[in-house]
Amino acid sequence: MPFLLIGLAIFFPRVVIVALYLLTDWFSASFDGIILPLIGFIFAPVTLFWYAIVQTYFGGAWSTVPLVGIIVAVIIDFGLVSRSRR
Repeated sequence: MPFLLIGLAIFFPRVVIVALYLLTDWFSASFDGIILPLIGFIFAPVTLFWYAIVQTYFGGAWSTVPLVGIIVAVIIDFGLVSRSRR
């Protein structure tokens, strides 16, 4: 199931974030307020989703796999932003 969510989140990150926010407690466990998830939803949805995965499945420990994942997520987010400018 987590691999299906990751696959969907790459193509439809905002839809997956809204579904997880409404149906689970992923983001309430990862963030204290609403400001950072809202900013992440608008500007960097894949990075926000990966951060929630690290907080949920890796216990917030930033080892090699989470760091590589966050770098890939930021690259995907910047790629999506630069593609929309053209």
